[in-house]
Amino acid sequence: MDAMQDEQKYTAPALEKGLDIIDVLSSQDHGLTQIDIARTLDRSVGEIYRMLVVLQRRGLVALDPAGDRYYLTTKLFEMANRTPVIARLTVAAAPIMADLANTTDESVHLAVLSDESIIVIGQVDNPGYNIMRVRLGARIPAWKTSSGRVLLANLPEEQFEAFLAEHPHPDGLLPTRLRRELGGIRRRGYEQMRSYVVKGVTNISAPIMSHTGIAAAMTIPYVDRHFGSVPIDECRQILVRAAADLSRAIGGTAGPTAASGAG
Repeated sequence: MDAMQDEQKYTAPALEKGLDIIDVLSSQDHGLTQIDIARTLDRSVGEIYRMLVVLQRRGLVALDPAGDRYYLTTKLFEMANRTPVIARLTVAAAPIMADLANTTDESVHLAVLSDESIIVIGQVDNPGYNIMRVRLGARIPAWKTSSGRVLLANLPEEQFEAFLAEHPHPDGLLPTRLRRELGGIRRRGYEQMRSYVVKGVTNISAPIMSHTGIAAAMTIPYVDRHFGSVPIDECRQILVRAAADLSRAIGGTAGPTAASGAG
C-alpha cells in the first residue's frame, strides 16, 4: 500500500473538523458565530455545533458571554509552551529579556515561526510609564514583521524556498529581491525596519540560534522618546549581544549559521 492509499485509509473526519474550526478561529481577533464558522468551512450548522460543544468541554474554545461569538482560549498556547523546546527557550530567555528591557527602557518580545506567521511566545515590558508592546500569543504574518524576516533569513535554503513557494510576499515582491534582502539580514545578524503597523516605531530584531539552526527572533519595537531614550544604534548593539547570550544559553551559536540559504 503506497502512502496515498495509507493516508486515505486512516482518516479521522471528526478530528479534521475540530482542527478546521481551531484553524479558522486562530485568525480571528473577535471570534466568529456558529453560522460564520459553518459558512467558512462549507459545513452544516449542526456539524459545527457538535464540534464546538466538544471543543468547549476541552477548554480549547469559549463562547463570548455577551454575544454569540466563539473564540480560542489560551489553552493551546499554554500546551505549546509546555513542549520541551519552547519551555526551555522561554525559561532561558526570561532573565535576558528582563535585563534587556531594563537596560534599553524598551519592551522586548520573542517570536517563533509557525506556518506563514510568527507567534509571540515571550514578552517583557519596559520599566517606564510609556509602553509599546506586542501581545503575548499574537499571531502575525511573517512577511510583515522584522521577527519574521529574521526567522526566514536564517532558514536552511530548502526550507526557505519551500516557504517562499507556499507563501509568496503579499505585496508581490519578486523572489530575487526577497532573497537579496534576507541575505543582507543574515549577513548583518539583525533586521531594522519601520513598523508596518505603528507610525514612529522602528523594529529591531536579532536571531536566536540553537544547535540545530534558527530557533526564534528577539525583537525590540523601538520608541524614540523626547527625553532619556537610549540611542537606536546603541539599543541595537545591546539587543544583538542579548540575542547572542540567549543563543549560547540554549546551546547554539552566537549568530547566524552558514547553512542558511536566503540569499
